[in-house]
Amino acid sequence: MDVSGVPNAVPAEGGQGTVPSELFARHPAMEELARLLQTLDAEGGAAPVERRIGGPLTGFALGRPPRSESLGVWEFAPTGESGGPEEEKTVADRRRLAARIAKATPALPLMPRLLTVRLLLELVARGTWPPGDRSPFALLSAAVDPLGLLDPDTLPGEELEATASLAVLVLSVLDFQAADRSEQARYEHLVESFGTLILAASPERITAYVSPELAKAFGVMVDVDHVMDLANHTLLDPVTRAVEAIAEAGDASAQKHSRLLLSVHGRFPDLTRAALDAIGRTELTGPVGAWAVDEASGNWTFVAWRKPDLFEVTQSGRRPGWRHFQLPPVTNPAGLARGLGLKGRQPKASGTLTQPTPVGQELLDALGLSHPFPPSEDDEPTA
Repeated sequence: MDVSGVPNAVPAEGGQGTVPSELFARHPAMEELARLLQTLDAEGGAAPVERRIGGPLTGFALGRPPRSESLGVWEFAPTGESGGPEEEKTVADRRRLAARIAKATPALPLMPRLLTVRLLLELVARGTWPPGDRSPFALLSAAVDPLGLLDPDTLPGEELEATASLAVLVLSVLDFQAADRSEQARYEHLVESFGTLILAASPERITAYVSPELAKAFGVMVDVDHVMDLANHTLLDPVTRAVEAIAEAGDASAQKHSRLLLSVHGRFPDLTRAALDAIGRTELTGPVGAWAVDEASGNWTFVAWRKPDLFEVTQSGRRPGWRHFQLPPVTNPAGLARGLGLKGRQPKASGTLTQPTPVGQELLDALGLSHPFPPSEDDEPTA
């Protein structure tokens, strides 16, 4: 497809984010780009897609600096003979184009998908919608949502860094915009879907994405320190933070199975204390559960916690053995893990039970479990 209608791009002033400024000033160029995006195939490889949209637009999508050999000017494609300045379309037409671009995003390969997200973010910053209009933030949410389905392990380094950086930048903007329960729920869904992907964000890439227009429109929302703090701390759910902390400690490996469940794997002298430590690192009062699995023997212990009730489930022949504890207000799993674990504490019922108590069954249900056995290595996490 001919992309001659897509104009030159110029670097933003001050060395910050590079923006194809004429693209936003010349409406026919935006029309041509929207048509191009709708022809791309999500199954196509990265190289064919880059040839279709061109190197400069690819660089814009990835937040690359402009090429110096063209004296700071990116040429998207030959502009050909000019028939005079194009007529400006109405702002309503610009909003219609934005909706077309957003609608195309889920079916696109990664590079043009990043391009559409960045274009939408720039359109919002440039006053395409009137103050108080919530629709652009819904478009942004819908456009960035498919990025959460990506497997970080399959992305090349630059694409992973760009995806994470652009995603967390959008999340930072949306974080300030959730005005009701439905918008808050949509935002929380996005945060959950991205998981640890956002840890690949970098301050350099975020800086490259923040154009002067974004900085003027959104202020602290797109400040690089604020965005990085959001990526490294605020956006990570408690279980993900616990998994990261265990990995950093280096004594065991950990895996997140859901927002309420994790497992630790290693060689543990006390499986119960290992599971208590995993739960303690989440800082949750429940419901939350953790398995500790000994890599040498295959033995395991499951601990489930919802203040004040704590359940320890261990192997006991073919049936798991249950013990139910009620902890005093000043006691929690983290404190128990630092001490003797559950040694010396009396369970509510004497001996080990072969079935959960009603409270234990309620806690299993709250955790989304039908049994306390550890998940297999092939089980997919549920985010």
